[in-house]
Amino acid sequence: MSRSSDRERLTILCRDLWPSGSLASALALARWLTSGGPGNSVAVDVEVVSLWDGPWRAAFEATADVHVVNGEDGERRLGGTPWEESFDLDGVARPSTGPRRSRRRRVSEVVPDLLRDLDLRRAADGARGTLLRRRLARDDSPIWLAGASGARLLHYVPANRPVVVHHGEYADRPDHLPDLTPEDLALLLERPDGWIAGGERAGDDLRSWGASAPVAVVPDLLLLDETQPDCAEVRTRLAAEHGIDPGSPLVVSSGSIDWWDTPDAFVQVAWEVHRRPGHEDVRFLWLGEHSDRRMLWPLRHDIAHAGLGEVVHVACTSTATSPVLTCADVVVLSRRGTLTPTDLRGLEAIAASLVRWPLNGEAPGRRGATTVVPALDDRAMAEAVIDRLHEEQDPGSAGDATGVRNRHTARRVGPALLDVLRSTRCRA
Repeated sequence: MSRSSDRERLTILCRDLWPSGSLASALALARWLTSGGPGNSVAVDVEVVSLWDGPWRAAFEATADVHVVNGEDGERRLGGTPWEESFDLDGVARPSTGPRRSRRRRVSEVVPDLLRDLDLRRAADGARGTLLRRRLARDDSPIWLAGASGARLLHYVPANRPVVVHHGEYADRPDHLPDLTPEDLALLLERPDGWIAGGERAGDDLRSWGASAPVAVVPDLLLLDETQPDCAEVRTRLAAEHGIDPGSPLVVSSGSIDWWDTPDAFVQVAWEVHRRPGHEDVRFLWLGEHSDRRMLWPLRHDIAHAGLGEVVHVACTSTATSPVLTCADVVVLSRRGTLTPTDLRGLEAIAASLVRWPLNGEAPGRRGATTVVPALDDRAMAEAVIDRLHEEQDPGSAGDATGVRNRHTARRVGPALLDVLRSTRCRA
């Protein structure tokens, strides 16, 4: 890795700053590298370049220099203001900085403006691309591409910079990503000088796809708080904010409010548990990641319509690894979409008991602190939750969580990742 003022440098490239497994690994790596330990005796200067903004920008800015290409950063370099495509009700694109146009316009008026707007966008894109190439040509330090979804950025990387691409444990194969063009995929096959696979399955995916660069299998890094929360304090706060009795059994889940995380499945599980005699005191809490009150009102409406207003509660949160999840009696992962290390491995590392759907065709069953129930079977999930609530705390559960933590912390994984970055050389 190149040095500047006796410090090594690393550039992290990513498609956006929205939570994902690869971005979680990148953020954990950046924090560990810039802190200079443990297990890392040399602090590293980290730069993050992202095509788009996202909720994790502030987290990265606390530890690295962040540049967003399609945002205020890029626009300031162009000497202008942010150009955002928006639409009138007639569907005509317009610059957000211009005057609002009438909804009723003749085609002869609309077409010239539309072509002008497209020309402005092409010009802005060209200027941003030039600035991005200059930024990435400033030195020859390694580049870490956080996930194949950011492959478009490889078009701007100079040939003298070694590129390592991270492919998460449960990430889709690159050729299954809908946003990548054939040109992006071709470059993704040939340009990287090395790959980091978050697990054996990810490594097999890359090899079967035809990745030409060496593949190193290193467990995904997780964003884990090293300190354990005070659960009595957490439950007191939940009582004050949501009226949840600190003595009531607590079942918690988390996810986006969007349909692919299916919060309605969590409500169905809550209804199944609540209607069983003797379980009226069980309380359920959904942590709506990166959601606000406006986004959450349909879910609250469904909860009230089901008569569960005092049973199921909804809160906004900015991270999946909330102290509430650590202090829950049972954590439920009722998402029907693709699981990622951010939610699965992260929950395994902090949850005393976890109930979830199967992953990648695995068979239902009990595995330490985790119970896997048949896919999409809400009643089976409710039964598993009840079974877990009636059990005394399994002494092995803490060991299970600790084992997952140790396998995925920067202290354990960071040195291996640093070795890959330092040893990777440009193949061209």
